[in-house]
Formats: sequence, C-alpha cells, structure tokens
Amino acid sequence: MQVVFADNSRAVKAELVATFAANVDELVAIPDSPQDLRTIEKAVVTMLLSLGRLILGYLFALRCRRATEKDLSQRGLKAAQVRLRFDADYCASMMTTMGEVYFPLFAYREDINGIGSITRTPARDSVVPYRGRCRSSPLCLEWEVRLGAQNPFRRAEEELAFFTHGAATVEDTTISRHLVQVSKLVDRKWTYLGHDEIREILRAHATRDRKNGKPLVYASCDAHALRRYTDDTWTFEWKMANGIRLWCEDRDSGEIIHLGGEFTWGDCHEVGRAFAALIEMGILPRKGDYGDGVRAQLVWVSDAMGWFDEHILRLFPDAIVILDIFHLLRWFAVLGAKLFCAATKRARQLYAQAASALGFERVGDRPAKVRHGHKKHPRRGRRHAHNHSAASRFPGLRHSGENLVKRLLKILLGVKTATAAQTEEVEKVVERLGNNVLRMDYVDYLQRGYQIGSGAMESLHRSGSQCRTKVPGARWLKETSQAVFNIRMMQLAGKWDEFWARPELMSELTAAFASEKTTDGEVAEGPRLIAA
Repeated sequence: MQVVFADNSRAVKAELVATFAANVDELVAIPDSPQDLRTIEKAVVTMLLSLGRLILGYLFALRCRRATEKDLSQRGLKAAQVRLRFDADYCASMMTTMGEVYFPLFAYREDINGIGSITRTPARDSVVPYRGRCRSSPLCLEWEVRLGAQNPFRRAEEELAFFTHGAATVEDTTISRHLVQVSKLVDRKWTYLGHDEIREILRAHATRDRKNGKPLVYASCDAHALRRYTDDTWTFEWKMANGIRLWCEDRDSGEIIHLGGEFTWGDCHEVGRAFAALIEMGILPRKGDYGDGVRAQLVWVSDAMGWFDEHILRLFPDAIVILDIFHLLRWFAVLGAKLFCAATKRARQLYAQAASALGFERVGDRPAKVRHGHKKHPRRGRRHAHNHSAASRFPGLRHSGENLVKRLLKILLGVKTATAAQTEEVEKVVERLGNNVLRMDYVDYLQRGYQIGSGAMESLHRSGSQCRTKVPGARWLKETSQAVFNIRMMQLAGKWDEFWARPELMSELTAAFASEKTTDGEVAEGPRLIAA
C-alpha cells in the first residue's frame, strides 16, 4: 500500500513563478536608475539566492514528505489515521550555500488505542540524519572543510560569507569542529593513489632504470616543526610532524607525478607502521611488484636519519638508498657556521670546497647569460632531455662512493680547530660520512637516471602542510592540525570529488558527528565548539 499526501506541487510552482516574475520586474527597472554595474550584478545574485532558498526549501520538504509516506506504507497506516505536525519543534533549519533554509520534517502523530499517541519523524533518520550535531547541508559542509583547510578559520568564515554574497554564515569555531569530524573519515586510502592507478602511471609515464629497465618509484620521509598547545597550557613548544611522500618522474616532461603522501604527529614507530600499511594495501609493494608485468624499482632519497634503517628500510630489502646530495652539502654549511660563524670567509671557503668536490657548478665561474628577449614555449608537447638534465647540474662530479668520501675527508682534515668542541663537530661529520659511503655513488645513480635529491619531499612541506599551518601566530591542537593534514593530502591526491560523491558518505558523517566527544571525554549533547 502506497500512502500519498495531497499533492500541492502545482501551487508551489505557481508561487515560485510569481515570486520570480515580481523579482524580475524589479530588476528590469534597475538599469533606468543611476546604478553602477556592480550594484546591478549584486541585485541579480541576491534575487537568485532568495529564489534558490525557496526552491531548496520545497525540495527538502518534498524529500521529508516522501520519507514519511514510505514509513506509513511500511507500517500499514493510512493518511487518515495520522495527523501531520508542522509546529516549530518539527520543522528544520539548515545552512546551505544559498543561505539558511527552513522546511517541515513531515512528522506525524499516531493515536494508539488505549495507550495514547506517539510522534514519529522518519525524515530525521533518512533525510537529515546528522542534523542534530551539524546544521550545514552536505554541500555547505564541503565548502567549509575546503576553506578551513586552505585558510585560517576566521578567514574561512569571511571567505564563505564573501563568495556566497553574505547568504551563508558559519562561525569559525564551527568550521573548525566540522573540519575535525570530516577528517576522521579521511584514512590512508584517500591520501594515496590506488594500486591499479599507480601501476598504470608507472607503465605509461614513469622514468626507467637504464640498467634494468624497471620503472622508478621514489619515496622519502622528512619532518618539520610546528607549535602546539601542550600540557593544558598556552605555553607552546615545538613538535615535529613527519611527512611521507611517494612520487615518480614523468619521462616526457620531467615533472614530478605525485602518487600520495601523508603527515603524522607520530614518532618513528608510527611512521614504520604507515609504511607497513602501504605494503599491505599494495600501494608500495615490498618487492616492487604491482602485477600485470609491472615491477618497479624503489629508490629511497632522504637525509641520513638513523631510524630510517630500523623502521622503514628493513621493510624494503631491494630499495636503492641514496643520501640526498643537497643534505650532504648542507652538513658542511652547518659545520662552517658552527666552527667559524655563518657567512664568514672561512665558512664560505669550507662550503665552496665541499661543493666543488660534489660537482656543483660555481655560479661565479659561469659567464653571464646573453638574453634575447622573452621566448615561452608550451610545456606539454615538448620533450625534455631529462636523461641528461640531472647530470648537467653536477658537471664537476667525477667521484662517488669511497673516492668521494676520501676527497671530503681530506677537506675536513685540513680544517684547523681551536677547541675540543670544534674538533667534536668535525668528528661528527666524519662519522656520518663513514656511515653513508654506500649511499653516495652519485655517478652511477646519474648514469642510471635516478634523482639524487629529495626536493620532491621538501616541497611537499609547503603545499601539504606549512602554507596552512605556519601562518603568523598559529598554535595548533594535535587533533585540529592532523585534520588539516588529512584534508590537504586528500586534495593533493586528487580524490576530493570522489570522497564527497560517495553514496555512503551521509551515514559515515552521521556516525562521525554522533561519536563526537567533549574535551572531558564525554559524549557531547549537541553542537560543540572546538578551539584551534
């Protein structure tokens, strides 16, 4: 049995048409008045937003009515047996991208013989299930999360109001709270490309090892510091956020192809578990086997942090491990600053000697480039000779491995130290060189077409984290900053639209908001604000 309430759609449409016609008549009269084009455009947008709210209210109410009709049919009730309730307690308001919309939930009261009556609201569970803790429509919620991940929350509030011409207004603390709850749904599968997608990219676009012909997958891990609210006090301290990135190089353009990444507040053990999860998910196979004939060569390019070997590299026995040549050069820059103070003549001499040994071209030795005007060529369609571009950056690199270490040690032995502390600093660099001899065969790496710098990992800090979390005056809660990390990394992975278009998203949002806890660990009774 299908229960259908009286259809008043024709009356609603007639009212909408009449409202639209009246508004259009007012707009047509505007050009006759001394108004500028900006005022005219704003008037048109205001009218469209007003009309849009009316249409949304009608459509939302229609969804609620159909939910009630379905519930009555399932219970075997007729329309005459129930009474609809349209009082304020059973009408809803929801903030949309067109402004706040009001609509009835089509709740009904059923009289039960001998017992009394009961009121049911089917739409509360089927149409707007998370409304009790989030008054934003799904699209408005998406806009809030996007703006909150791109801007400080106060500015996100202002941007939302600006781009909706003041129709949508959401508090900055509410945007923060919504961002945190949505980010809980962004797990690792949303911040990396899938197994099959990575396989096809490696097959069709990635550079290959010139020695064995395998496509090259690069991985790295690096940390950066953020100020955090700790120990229930606003006396902040610096905490390290560890970043992970997978990438490959386009063999036609030489551009970096982002395969995924993440940021975590976890320590080395947490980072190790993240790489173990990537192996289990097939995103970064232990042996590089992606199936269907694609067997990749993993290249690990990073600095020489000791915990990498124990927690990450042991998981990938076939990986080629490269010490980032720029980090190696930085060791000498830092050493010169500690021994002789930064930018002094002796510090610059030490740095120049190391740069020469590593094959870096000295800027002062290059003739001035003759410029013949601006010539810009389209990037796509132009094939780069990337097989030689890396080697051309190090024209003086003739030694690597043990021979390179010997040359660098000779430079260090020539450094005259005046104190025991200075000698200790030199010995630290000597020890680090000795521990990384097998990761400094740069001549062979360049011949095989490898990248020998971790610039792709370093640049991810800016786009994935720092340009949002290192804004002036920012101090972060762990939960809120992790939410920003998750949302931004999902966006960089190109999975934004896929995430928000899922049919099951509504039920997941309902569960996320229902599990929301207060700062004392208790379940919240209603909407709550989180300071960030």
